[in-house]
Amino acid sequence: MSVVRVRPAQMPGIRDGFARAGRELSRLKSARRWDIDPELADFFDSMPRLADAEMFLASPDATTLAVEAAHDMQWFDPATRPSEAGVMVFARHLPLVTVERHPTASYRSAAPCILTWVPSPSRHEEVHVALFSRCDDVVLKDGRTCPPNAVMGEWELSMCALVDPEVVDLGELARSDAASAGILSLIAAIWSLMQTPSMTEVKDAPPPTARKARKAASKQSSSPVRLLTLRAPEDHPEHAEKTESTSKRTYTHRWPVRPHPRQQRCGPKLGQVKTTWIPGYIKGPRDAPLRERPVVYVWRG
Repeated sequence: MSVVRVRPAQMPGIRDGFARAGRELSRLKSARRWDIDPELADFFDSMPRLADAEMFLASPDATTLAVEAAHDMQWFDPATRPSEAGVMVFARHLPLVTVERHPTASYRSAAPCILTWVPSPSRHEEVHVALFSRCDDVVLKDGRTCPPNAVMGEWELSMCALVDPEVVDLGELARSDAASAGILSLIAAIWSLMQTPSMTEVKDAPPPTARKARKAASKQSSSPVRLLTLRAPEDHPEHAEKTESTSKRTYTHRWPVRPHPRQQRCGPKLGQVKTTWIPGYIKGPRDAPLRERPVVYVWRG
């Protein structure tokens, strides 16, 4: 996964740009400039609500961990989203989304790096989730990259789905639509990790310098940007690595350890055994790279 260079100070501009694009797309739709799928039209009508969305910036390692954790997700629950509406930028590209034999697709492949979620304006309790890519990261059917457009600027919609408030069984969905199940698994993993303090931490980005703050305030409202990062191993002494004096193992990378049960002795003279649940955590040297596996999501028509 390649690196995406976005600073926290750029986040309000990205969010407000999506909201403006939604207002323009809704205007064009109302003027009947083109025929459009009703679900996509409803998404365009919801985009102006992103103006008040919370903003998140996921670090490269947090992005890698989310992609890895997506393999183990069994359910997608819209109620677990970290905010009513949100815009999350990933510091690394998400797995490539490719389209094969799909007659309505406008592109061949896209490398998304932005996730948005926003309630539907017309469908009760349903939520739109969408992935966006930079135009340079979208390859059209003829092999050219997608040019910037007058409405969305440098961004292109890669995928949009309307999910109802019911919990989705991802295994069952995968049997009929593997691509949608894969993407919803990734989103479920991201939201789950944001609520797993043993593995990640979410904190406000440091405030900009006075000069940058004045410049940002003159262009758009200043809202806090929240950073999603991996928690350092030393923050969890119970999971700290063994020292050289107690272990001869040498690790060259980090990897996520899944939540798991452990049998623990307890009671008088340790004569009883109870099962305790160990939360997931990151194992390996702090300065070592995080292990990742290549993933590609394929849309099949």
